[in-house]
Amino acid sequence: MASILVIDDNEILLEVISESLKQTSHEVMLTRSSLNIENILKEQDFDLVLTDIIMPDKEGIEIIIHIKKSHPNIKIIAMTGKKMGDSLDLLDIAKSIGANATIAKPFSTHELLDLIGETLGPQNE
Repeated sequence: MASILVIDDNEILLEVISESLKQTSHEVMLTRSSLNIENILKEQDFDLVLTDIIMPDKEGIEIIIHIKKSHPNIKIIAMTGKKMGDSLDLLDIAKSIGANATIAKPFSTHELLDLIGETLGPQNE
């Protein structure tokens, strides 16, 4: 199974995602702060990072850019519930800078688990 880091400032969403992933035997690490991501990634290997885009400390776009430069083998799924208008879709931006997949909030746990499976591929299902 996969090792997954989940970054979101919403504690309730973190818990829901954590419980869903643990039921599928994935190893899960949660963080509400995006400020310590560099240290977390240095200390532990992850197969996947699931990150919110809009956060108070450091934006998910910055996190995606950092991961793609420093840990290019880590898969990334970006998520957000906010749109900045038709001409500036945050999920499209995330995809264009290196996110492997995106998902719009709100989503069901089934949708998320399917997307994680597709993103990781058959070796981690």
